[in-house]
Amino acid sequence: MNTKKRHHRICVDCGIQMEATEFRKSIEETRCRSCSLKGKRNGRWNGGQTIKHSIYVLLQRPEHPRADKDGYVNRAWLVWEQAHGRYIQPGEIVHHIDGDKTNDAIDNLQVMALGEHSRLHNSGKNNANYKHGKYVGRSAKYYKPKIK
Repeated sequence: MNTKKRHHRICVDCGIQMEATEFRKSIEETRCRSCSLKGKRNGRWNGGQTIKHSIYVLLQRPEHPRADKDGYVNRAWLVWEQAHGRYIQPGEIVHHIDGDKTNDAIDNLQVMALGEHSRLHNSGKNNANYKHGKYVGRSAKYYKPKIK
């Protein structure tokens, strides 16, 4: 029979109570299992940067009004917003002029209405997936963007 005394601690991040016979960290550093694997403490941490759909580079900005549920925002949005001093509004979209979604240079970004953007791409003009009015596409399976 185990006669070791059980100790209680509270996670410093989420506040849940934990119970164990011993803790390796001081009270100020005690975290539950899920909190100890978040962000920089995770072995797979990539500096708050990830790639979505094998094309779009996302940066972790949980305070941004258009951040997704995991706190990530499209890098192109952030570059455009910083250069123009305002947030991109709902119904607006950032268009990559050269068609390369990893090229987030400010001179390659243009904000337009969603409908205008759809018309531009559906017309076959200014679309990397169209050549001479025919869809040629590229498989995302074989396309690996470079993170700049």
